[in-house]
Amino acid sequence: GKKSNNSEELTELAAEEFVDQKRLQQIAGVTKGIAEFSGNAEDISSSLTEFLEALFDEYQINYIQPINADRGSLHNVQVSLNLPDNSVDSEQQPYVFPWVSRSLPFLTRLIIFLFTLAVLLGGGVIPFLLWAKSIKREYQ
Repeated sequence: GKKSNNSEELTELAAEEFVDQKRLQQIAGVTKGIAEFSGNAEDISSSLTEFLEALFDEYQINYIQPINADRGSLHNVQVSLNLPDNSVDSEQQPYVFPWVSRSLPFLTRLIIFLFTLAVLLGGGVIPFLLWAKSIKREYQ
């Protein structure tokens, strides 16, 4: 029905948007590897199991984190495959971790910490101690 068409369209859109299928199929062909794309969870699970079995002791994947990169900043990533007789490079793609924000300056973090500590002491610990002291006086 219409729901499956929407699901198929979303799968195709996601594949076009987030996966360079052509380049990954080229890499898979050169390395005699696997290039599978599916929106079905069972197909994905099966392909992942097959991939992990093929990957074991066959490939080395390195990711080099940019040194002193500011959190939330824009970076480029490129996948390269280097074999003695062949080489394949993907197009560079920008990426950023949007859920990570910039680090606050030390003074700002200190102020927030001290304010939070004051609120906890003033709103929780001190009233509890005063209440405990009043109960002790009441029963002595």
